[in-house]
Amino acid sequence: MHGIIARRSMQHAIGNASLHDREKLPVHALVLMRRFHCPKHGLRVDQERNVETTMQSMPREYAIAHPFKPRAGSRLLFGGAFASISVAAWAQTPPNVELPSIVVVGTTPLEKVPANVQTIKGADVAAQHAPTISSYLEKNVVSVDTNDAQGNPWQTDIHYRGFTASPLLGTPQGLSVFMDGVRINEPFGDVVNWDLIPQAAIQTMQIIPGSNPTFGLNTLGGAVAVTTKNGRSNPGGNADVSFGSWGRKAAQIEQGGAIGDHLDYYFTANMTNDNGWADHNSSRLRQAFGKIRYTEADTTISVSMGGADNTLNGSQTIPRSFMDNFRQAYTFPDTNENQVGYLTINAEHYITPNIQLSGNVYYRHYRNKNTSSNVNDNFDPNGEGPDELTQAFNDQSVIVTDSYGASLQLTMLNRLFGPDNQLIVGAAGDFANSHFTQAQQAAEFTDTRATIGTGPFVPTTDARTRNENWGVYFENTFSFKQWSMTLAGRYNWAKATIGDESGVQPLLDGNHTFSRFDPAVGFNWNPTPYFTAYATYNEGMRSPTAIELACADPNAPCSLPNDFIADPDLKPVISKTFEIGARGRIGSHTT
Repeated sequence: MHGIIARRSMQHAIGNASLHDREKLPVHALVLMRRFHCPKHGLRVDQERNVETTMQSMPREYAIAHPFKPRAGSRLLFGGAFASISVAAWAQTPPNVELPSIVVVGTTPLEKVPANVQTIKGADVAAQHAPTISSYLEKNVVSVDTNDAQGNPWQTDIHYRGFTASPLLGTPQGLSVFMDGVRINEPFGDVVNWDLIPQAAIQTMQIIPGSNPTFGLNTLGGAVAVTTKNGRSNPGGNADVSFGSWGRKAAQIEQGGAIGDHLDYYFTANMTNDNGWADHNSSRLRQAFGKIRYTEADTTISVSMGGADNTLNGSQTIPRSFMDNFRQAYTFPDTNENQVGYLTINAEHYITPNIQLSGNVYYRHYRNKNTSSNVNDNFDPNGEGPDELTQAFNDQSVIVTDSYGASLQLTMLNRLFGPDNQLIVGAAGDFANSHFTQAQQAAEFTDTRATIGTGPFVPTTDARTRNENWGVYFENTFSFKQWSMTLAGRYNWAKATIGDESGVQPLLDGNHTFSRFDPAVGFNWNPTPYFTAYATYNEGMRSPTAIELACADPNAPCSLPNDFIADPDLKPVISKTFEIGARGRIGSHTT
């Protein structure tokens, strides 16, 4: 899905709505130049709108005769010295005078969103020097907690209202995570690798609750939408070097800026080494991200690329009898090697001042190699067979995924029976090809419980999967006086194909199709600019992943990662969310 689906008509800073003391959501970066003619004064005005939003919202139609005449309660936000110029002073301006550009910063108020959306700015994350994204979310976002079962700070599970976004394959996932409009839940297992998100490049991060169908598959309990920085809103550069406990060393560079009137660029890269607080708990991270944008009067095109190469070692949960030295590992090694490279192209074009066409295309290459040590539950020192005499096993799995897709969205602002109305329609297609291999090696323990292989790795699983996901969605927000109503829906069609490549496990072969229409409705009441009450109902769907489908046949034991028990024939998971709430502030010192 391209960006975050807007739930409200955009309140532009020009002649429509009061922006003073309202809750606001940052929006997708968009710079527009408008030139219009004032027939009364014969003025031509170049106006630059620097709109920051992750929502696909549209500017309202300008009042051409008096383009800067504010309505009651409206406020204009002008940049530079031009802020002191009043509308009345314009009448004294000689005709046919070319005026300097006016920077108008418009923001979309939160008052029309029927949910408790929480917005995080990248500057706030940097100000707290949060070592990981998950640690910042745990300490600052309501309804978020974490689980550190993997034993590595970059591999924690994020729980939001009881739903999970986890890097652990086999965990039931219930949250969708997007970066610049691209879903980054890995197709093989829907896992979320938080270590692959370039933390320094985050402009905003929004946590949207509920099973909003417009976010597509897997949005059972909420969605996390990350928007990355651009050079126009983040000019300049810096270089940081830091040191910390447990051998932590980090270095980072960041640079952004504009090239002429239409181009801007942004780049960041970082290196982190961390020995970890526990034994055999080290981390090594290498990340890079870059973006270049082209903006003109009605069009914005951005191309972003990034990559990461990380090695993360975890320490497993230890029994209570080991608590005399809680830093020791139960067994080791337990290593995840994550590599990713991605390319995203986003584009937006205003066909008219009230009609916007936007879309994106992307490609993502992901590779994960996991090596884990495990105790042989059948070990018997007095046994006779090789399985009983083997103390441990080293399991090694490799997942390689190539995913790609595209989306297209049309946003229209108009009036329906007088009040404002915003209609969004869109379609998206996401596809992925994955190759999974797994091998096992007999091993024995050292005195420190390290597993040393006693033979070669023997292949146990070789499978390929393909995921095809199609979605068509709409969302309409109708505003009337103090009320607004949002109707939305999405039809999802998903297909998962699994094929055995080894030739010895034909029961892995399968072809599974799932489809459903998910609706949503919400109401907002805004009696004052400082208070919003809302009620919403929405539904979402998650189709079973390859590793779940491979374990659904009782006659075929699980061969894919983790030890699953045999399940009956699987159906999609359906989430139905009811929510009633209110938000607001008292005075100027609360949020």
